[in-house]
Parts: sequence; C-alpha cells; structure tokens
Amino acid sequence: MSLRIRRGGGSAGPPPPPPPPATEFGPINGPQWVRDHATPGTITVPGGAIQFTSEADLVTKVAANPSNSNFVSLSGGYYPWTSQYQETTKHPNIYWLPGTVVDGQNNSSSGITGFTSEPGSVGFTMYGGEFKNFWRVFSMNGSCKLEDALIHDCYEKGFNFGGNSNRVSRSIVHSCGRYNFSMFTSSGYATGNVLEYVQSYNGNTRLLDPSIDAGGSKMIAQDGLQVRYCWAHDNYGSGLWWDGNNRNVQVSQNVCENNNRWGIFYELGFGGTNIYRNACFNNANNRAAADGFGTAQLLSSGCDATSTGNFPFIDIYQNWIDGDGTQIQMGIVNHPGHGTSKGTHYHDNDVWDRGTSRGRMTGLSSSAGTIPLDPASDNTWENNHYHVLTGQTGVDKFMWGTDQNVTTNWQTFTQWKAAGRDDTGTLVTI
Repeated sequence: MSLRIRRGGGSAGPPPPPPPPATEFGPINGPQWVRDHATPGTITVPGGAIQFTSEADLVTKVAANPSNSNFVSLSGGYYPWTSQYQETTKHPNIYWLPGTVVDGQNNSSSGITGFTSEPGSVGFTMYGGEFKNFWRVFSMNGSCKLEDALIHDCYEKGFNFGGNSNRVSRSIVHSCGRYNFSMFTSSGYATGNVLEYVQSYNGNTRLLDPSIDAGGSKMIAQDGLQVRYCWAHDNYGSGLWWDGNNRNVQVSQNVCENNNRWGIFYELGFGGTNIYRNACFNNANNRAAADGFGTAQLLSSGCDATSTGNFPFIDIYQNWIDGDGTQIQMGIVNHPGHGTSKGTHYHDNDVWDRGTSRGRMTGLSSSAGTIPLDPASDNTWENNHYHVLTGQTGVDKFMWGTDQNVTTNWQTFTQWKAAGRDDTGTLVTI
C-alpha cells in the first residue's frame, strides 16, 4: 500500500521544508512538493546587461549588439507589445525584472518568435516577467529557453515548441483560450525538448471542444520529450495530452488533478515511452461511459508500440491514481479511426476507486476492432494494486470488450484475474 501524503493546493510561500519521506507510488517527494515547486523562482541578472525601455528599444539594441548579449528591462516596467518580434540570428538573453508586465494588448501578433537550426547552440532566451493578452507569447522554434515566467489570458496559447532543444522551467501558464501550451512541429520529429516545474491551469477559456483540439495542452511528434515535476490542474479538457506520432517520451513525477477530461492521455503514440511516478487525482469526474475516450485519469489510446521507438512497448508504472469511481482510472480505450493498440504495459500502479457501485477501475475497450483484445497484441496488466470501498470487492469494476457501455464487458476482480489479466495484482478495501 502506498504512503498517503496530504493533498493541498496553492502557490509556494516561504521556502519549503525538507521533502517528506519518499512515496512508493507517485512523485517521490509527494504531490504537494511538486505543487510547491511548479512556480517561478528569483532570476539573477548578469553584470553588464543592457537596459531597454520599450519593445522598439529592445529590437534596436539587440540588432546593434553581438549575438547572445544580455538585456534587462526596467524594474516594475510596463511594456505594451504591438507587433511580432522575430529574431533568428542574434539569440538574445532577456531578463524581465520583478514586477515587469508585458502586455500584448489583445492583438493578433504571436509576440516573440525565436529560432536557431544549429544543434547545441543557444537560441532566444527569456527569464522572468509577466506576459498577458497575447495571441501567443513565445514561439520556441529551436534551442529557446523560458524560465521563471508568468503567462496568462492569451487568446490562443501561452507558448509553443516548434522545433528541437527547447526548454521551459519554473513557470506558470494559465487561462489561455485554446491551450496553455502546445508542441507542434512543421515536419518530422522534434527532439531534445524539456518541460519542467511548470504549472498549467484553467486552459481552454473559450470552452472549445476538448475532445477535438483544446484543453490544458497538446503535444505532437515529439521524440524523447521530457515532462517532469509539472502541475496540470483544473483545465477544461486535458491535463497533459500527447496526440499523435510521439515516441520515447518520458513523463514522470507530475501531478494532474481536477481536469475536466484526461489527467494524462497518450494517444496514437509509439514505443519507448515511459509514464511513471505521476499522481492523477479526480480527473474526468462524473464523465459517463457514453463520453468514451474522454473519461479517464490515465489513458493510452490507439498506440502501436511495436512500430517505432527505442523499445517495443509503452511502460506505465508506479503511478498513483485516485478517483470517485465515475471515470476510468487507467487503461486503454480505442475509438473509431484509431486502429489497434499494441504493447501497452500497466504494472505496479496504485489505483483508488472510491465509487459506491459499478466502476471502471482499469481495462481495455475498443470499438476499433478486435485485435487489441488478442493477448498477442501485448497489452498487459501486472502487479497493480487496486483499492475499493468496503463491500465493493465483488463489484464489476474492470472492463474488457468492444464497447464500454455493454455491461457484459464489465468484470469483477475474480473474473479479471481468471482471464489471465493481472494475476499478480491485489484488491484491498479502503
């Protein structure tokens, strides 16, 4: 049984105390530690940084100085932003001092676009600042970096990874119209990208359809992407969503909670991906079975791990999942047009279903064909730990079949194990 850590919310205040004892499931230092650290820190401005007083002044001074020069804003300054600033050669380092506000004024510009195609080179870099009312603040198209920033109330999204070797660290992004952030590339796979210590909440303020193209995030065509120590919560749609052609992705020690749909959704992806030590709490609450693939806390859908990636499977383990029983806690759900799932391994996860009747603890449901139901497809469950309320041990809380709405496809734990699934798993009462 996992060590239970107190849940909570809120931003970090004074320096946090030493980390609590490591948990057996979920983030090693506990969910609250992740929440407290997914926030901007204090920036340090190097000596000799060149001060700028406006958008136009920054553009002029970047052009007049050597590549990778350091620039610093006015302390507590207000910077109205009137047009798109695209810098592909000078790769400046911009430091926004505490209290500085950069306002996109609700125009249609994308704010700042940075790009470099040289592997290992340093691209456009920004530290600190509060950015608001943009269409999109930062288009990170290669070797760009954003640290210790606050981004909010943008019409489309806060930032996008559009190339290789980008990184966002210790930042908050919230209340953007479609997504808080995305990762879309123009061609091929993007490599070397990192998202860490980022808080994302209240995404999709335009209330667009979360099952199509909206929510907290969407990531496409990433190879080797690392997402770690992030807190995705209270988004209208996804918390963390990989949607198509991702492989070798590493998703670890994130907290995804109270999102309207999925906590973590790995869709139409490939092998080499590890999803481990995450906490998924109360996502997709009250999403009925009729909502299909939009009902889960941790979900794989339409993934073929055998076709590409460093390893021929998708490994999902040591996650801590806790819900009210109205949603799928974890599993595989394929919907029409997605083909078949192959090579998804769920093992050593700690799953809590607090429902008082039939539930969907875990399982596989596919309206896209029968092949995912074939054991040869290598979709497996082993050594998972399931928790239910007293009196619920004999209730149908597992799912296996072509339609999750057909009650004959729902199984008790005894039936689940008798069919050769999770024969090392345990079921205990809360």
